[in-house]
Amino acid sequence: MNPPIDVTGQVQDIDLIEDYYRQSRHCLESRKNVVLGTLGSAELGNVLSAMDLETVRFASPDEICKFFNGLVDELENLVTFDYLSITEGHIRYDFATRINNRDPHPITSCFANLLAKSRYGAGGVELKKILDVWIQQHPGDTDMENKISMYKAALELRHWLAHGRWWNLRSGHTVSNIQQIVDDVLRTMGLRG
Repeated sequence: MNPPIDVTGQVQDIDLIEDYYRQSRHCLESRKNVVLGTLGSAELGNVLSAMDLETVRFASPDEICKFFNGLVDELENLVTFDYLSITEGHIRYDFATRINNRDPHPITSCFANLLAKSRYGAGGVELKKILDVWIQQHPGDTDMENKISMYKAALELRHWLAHGRWWNLRSGHTVSNIQQIVDDVLRTMGLRG
């Protein structure tokens, strides 16, 4: 019998990430509009200083838009990474708590077998294998299989973001698309109400 899997019990709330994204994007758009509104006026220096942007020189509205659009792009990358990572956290937390609580569902014994084969404990169990067990334990549930497959495909984006973005990736994913994928996979697994 394996010792209990140590879990924090503090899996991040996906709704908080959505709120964070909305509020942060709104702030960036508001700041962009303020800077655009003061461009060419004597007030511009004070506005930039108040925003900690005094070292940034904007010569045109296009430069302002390019700068703030770059910040929005980075925000979207970070939020996308958060969504995908937090979803993994929810899936792994479920994996651990089912094993720790000796949940009678047949999926638990499959999870316990994965854990027993892992040389590195629960952290050594590949996420892909946990997801494969979900599909195997729900044969014929093409909706679940499709949603898990969409999440697996999106993990390529997570890897790209986590490992420095040094290779070309053509994912085509957006924040709202990733948000839908993670919501769908968690709901179909019963991990989100």
